[in-house]
Amino acid sequence: MSDPASPLSESLGDHRLAWIAPDLARTRGWSALGTPLVVVCADAMGLADGVGFPVLEIPPDTDTPSSALALLEHEETVEFLRTHGVTHLLTFKANKRLQERAEALGLALMMGEPSVAQRFENKVQFAVIARELGLAAARTRTGQGGLPSHAELSEELGPRYVLQTARGHSGLGTWCVDNKDDHRGAAQAVAHRGWRAMAWLEGTTWTLNACVDRAGNVFVGPVFRQLTGIPDCTPHPLGACGNAWGDANAPEALGDMADTLGGALHRAGYIGAFGVDAIDCGGTLHVIEVNPRVTSGLAMEAALSRAGGLPSVAEAHVRSHLGEIIPSERLAKSVAGSQLVLYTRSQEVTALQSNLPGGRYRLENGVCHRVDDCTDPSQTAADEAIVWTRTAHRPIPPNAEFGRIQSTAALVRSDSNGLSDLGSQWVRVLRKGCPVRP
Repeated sequence: MSDPASPLSESLGDHRLAWIAPDLARTRGWSALGTPLVVVCADAMGLADGVGFPVLEIPPDTDTPSSALALLEHEETVEFLRTHGVTHLLTFKANKRLQERAEALGLALMMGEPSVAQRFENKVQFAVIARELGLAAARTRTGQGGLPSHAELSEELGPRYVLQTARGHSGLGTWCVDNKDDHRGAAQAVAHRGWRAMAWLEGTTWTLNACVDRAGNVFVGPVFRQLTGIPDCTPHPLGACGNAWGDANAPEALGDMADTLGGALHRAGYIGAFGVDAIDCGGTLHVIEVNPRVTSGLAMEAALSRAGGLPSVAEAHVRSHLGEIIPSERLAKSVAGSQLVLYTRSQEVTALQSNLPGGRYRLENGVCHRVDDCTDPSQTAADEAIVWTRTAHRPIPPNAEFGRIQSTAALVRSDSNGLSDLGSQWVRVLRKGCPVRP
C-alpha cells in the first residue's frame, strides 16, 4: 500500500477511472484530484471537447435513458471505456444490476455495497437506525401504507410536520403538512408505500461529506450549509437546491455524528463516501438522514479542497476503494464557496429554448458575459461564476434540475436560508437567459 500522503496518481498506477454521470456539472471536481479520468454522461452541456479529459456524450431518448446502468449498457460506452483503458468506475448510486454489469465488463465499481447503502438511505429504516445509535432526532413516526389521521399525527408530532416516503431526493417524496388538506394530498401520494412523519424543526440545515475505509477509519470533510426550499431555485418547499461552504458558525458536533454513522456503516460492510444531513434547532443538532454514496456536492468540494491544498473526501473515497487505509481525522480548515442548483417550475416535461455553454462567466450590470472555458469553481473571482445549463431543446422531466451556478463568492445570506444579492442576480440572469418551455 502506498503512502496516503503521496499523490493519488501514484496509488492508481496504471488504473484509469471513468465517471458515469447525468451531466458534466456534477463531474468537473473529480478531475481536480489529478487522476486519469474519462467521463460518460447524458449531457456534456456544450463542453464535450473543452474540459481537458475525454468525454462521451450519449443524449437520452426513448431508447437510451440517462441512468448510470443505461449508459453503461450502451455499445458506444463499452467501446469508449475499452479505448481509454478504463479499469475502475465511479457513479452517484450503485445497485445490484449496475454492480453485475460492471463485473461483466471486467471493471471495478468504486462504490459501497449497494444493499447496505440502500438500507441506510431508506428514510423509514434510517429512523430506526438513528434511534438505535442514540442520535438526536426530531420526534418521528414510521409506517407502511395508510397514514394515521391528521388529528392523530398533529397530537403526536405537533401542528406542523414533515412527511416523507422511504426514498426520494431534492424534495421529491417530501411534504410539509400544515393542515388537513396538506395531509390529504400527502396521504394520496404515499398510498401503500413506507413513510416517516417527523415533527417540524426550525433551524439551519447542515451537512458534511465523510468516508469510511475497510478498517473503520472515518475521514470527515468540512461542515457546510445545505440550502433547501429557496423559491427562486426550486419549486419543492423542502428540496435541496445548493451548498455553501466556509461558514464560521458550522457546528462541530456534526463530525461526532459522522463518526458514529461511519462506524455503523463499517460494521454493516460499507466502504466509501457518505453524506450526513442534520438541523441545528436551538443549539441541539438533530440528524435528518445519511446518504451512503457520492453526493451531489462532492465534486465541487473536491475542487475547492485541492485549490486550498487540503485532502478531500473524494480522494479518500478513491483511496479506500483501492484498499488503502485512510487517516481517521477531521479537516480543521474549511474551504469557501457556494453552488446553487436551479430547477424548472413545471409539472410537465419541458426544455430550454436556449442555453449557456458551460464555462466561466462574469456578471456586469445584471448581464453575464462568458470569460473562457474554465470550469473550475476555485478559479472564480468575486464577480465570476462557473455556469452550467442543460443542452437546449432536450427533454427535462417535471420539476427537474436545469442549471448550476458555482463560485467562491457568497451566493447565499449568512443569516438566513436565502440568496444574497449576488446570488439573486445570478439566478435572475440564468432564468432569463435560459427560458424553459413545454
